[in-house]
Amino acid sequence: MNLNAARRDRVGASGKRKSGARANARRQEGQRLSAPVRDGRSTTALPGGTALAPPRAARDSIGREDDATATRIAATPRTLARLDLLLIALFIVGGFVLYLARIEEPPKYSYDEVYHAYTAAQYAGGNADAWLWSTKAPLDGVAYEWTHPPLGKLIMTLGILLWGDTPLGWRFMSAVFGALGLGAVYLLGLRLTGQRLVAIAAATLTLVDGLYFVESRTGVIDIFGTVFMVCAFIAFYAFLTAPPARVRTPLLLLGLFMGLAIATKWNAVYPAVLLGGVAVWRTYGLMPALTRRIVIALAALVTLAGVIVFPLLRTGSGLIIVLIVAALLVWQVVVQLVAPGQEASAGRGRPTWIDRAGALFSAPQRLSAENRANGALTQHLIWVPVGMVVLPLALYLASYIPFFAVGHTIDQLRELQWQMYYYHSHLVATHPYASEWYKWPFVYRPVYYAQTLGADGVSANTYANGNPLLYWLYLPATLYVTVRWWLGRNPALPVLLIGFFGQWLTWALIPRLAYIYHFLPASIFGTLAVAVAVNDLWQWGRKIVPLRAVAVGYVGVVVVAFIFFYPIYASVNLTGPELQSRIWIPSWR
Repeated sequence: MNLNAARRDRVGASGKRKSGARANARRQEGQRLSAPVRDGRSTTALPGGTALAPPRAARDSIGREDDATATRIAATPRTLARLDLLLIALFIVGGFVLYLARIEEPPKYSYDEVYHAYTAAQYAGGNADAWLWSTKAPLDGVAYEWTHPPLGKLIMTLGILLWGDTPLGWRFMSAVFGALGLGAVYLLGLRLTGQRLVAIAAATLTLVDGLYFVESRTGVIDIFGTVFMVCAFIAFYAFLTAPPARVRTPLLLLGLFMGLAIATKWNAVYPAVLLGGVAVWRTYGLMPALTRRIVIALAALVTLAGVIVFPLLRTGSGLIIVLIVAALLVWQVVVQLVAPGQEASAGRGRPTWIDRAGALFSAPQRLSAENRANGALTQHLIWVPVGMVVLPLALYLASYIPFFAVGHTIDQLRELQWQMYYYHSHLVATHPYASEWYKWPFVYRPVYYAQTLGADGVSANTYANGNPLLYWLYLPATLYVTVRWWLGRNPALPVLLIGFFGQWLTWALIPRLAYIYHFLPASIFGTLAVAVAVNDLWQWGRKIVPLRAVAVGYVGVVVVAFIFFYPIYASVNLTGPELQSRIWIPSWR
């Protein structure tokens, strides 16, 4: 009896081991087949192709295998670790204190404050004339600012209502948004890479960027639009990585921040169009084959009609847009013609660059049947138009509610929009501190904001210029991260490409004169790329110790450079020789 019982126990145990082994093998095989790769690391796939972070144990082993830093976070897409919340708060508070220090210097209007701060004060006082293109300010040396949408100036009125029509009142909200922007940059780095060290480096380097610092303590509107767009890109990344049937919230957040940015300054329209193009492309990728062919035909007809009806689409930037659309249509015609043959061999062979582009910029195709079953296409057809068009347009119009409150009409609003467009499209004036777009990453030409002369040749100056030791690495760092993320099929790549190149290179299509502060929104993503490169050096330093010294040393040198240039960022009194020691390039004079 005991012998039979023992035999049964052995057989039962063996069966359990075999069953467990088979189940474990099935689980491993399923993960191997379904898990996409991000930066060379397997992740768990959700229905719809969205990748989640691997389990804690898997993350630990991955970190050991690829020398990842010990700062890998445990935060999920919807929650932040307490340490991250603390760090965000520290950056916000630290930045606010830094920006408030000496914020009343100079004690007079600085550069475009003669337009923006003056008009914001007139808004606060209920001056109806301040909204119109056809009125003139009653004082010399100032003018009503009507060439940009009103939201940025309306935000500035909050500071004026709090602290009066004073330097502190003009600049207070810029300091608030500059500080909040540091928290947004931290969150951007954390979301895109999942690595706390990248987030810390990105926020730190932004804190010590001279251009960001000056714009955060000057009564102009650029810092508001920049912060709104950083938040928009965080929402955009959430959209890219969300399950295709759960895109409503990311798209609404994207539309919210895009709308706020456009209602601050029209510069945001260019990246918004690119973001919208990606959203439309992903929607197109969820459609059945027959529907795609119909969409291609309709898009070709609309493009042709647009070229015939609108002369602007036949020259300049309009022609470039048409050529890009035409190239995409031709590409899709070719894809549709060869698609049947490709489907038979799907998943075989090494992926081409087109495959990689499809993986990054479009929704997953292999799960299209499941996506259709759970309403992914319907979700996109509803919320892409709402998030990318309806909501931004509604917010833009809502920013003009005070315009109507002071007695203006819809006809005046329509004429104002035309006057704004005409001004920016026909501005051919020259300015000694204007610079071409391709010079901005090299900090070739700063903008001289203010000067206060003192006795014995002492002067206090404000130069809006980037930290040269940071900016000079923007292009190599961005190209490095682009290649690295491309090879790893990282879904964060579209965010970097549109955030940096999409907000910078579009200025090549704009005929009006421009200044280095127009580079501010793109500079955030150049700083992010530098932070990623610094993090990689730190990780490689686990095997090559001097690389960690290089990473820490570089950040330290950038901080020291900011301290050195601080007097000409913050209008501190300097003697002639002290000022000249900070003019590194002749074009800075």
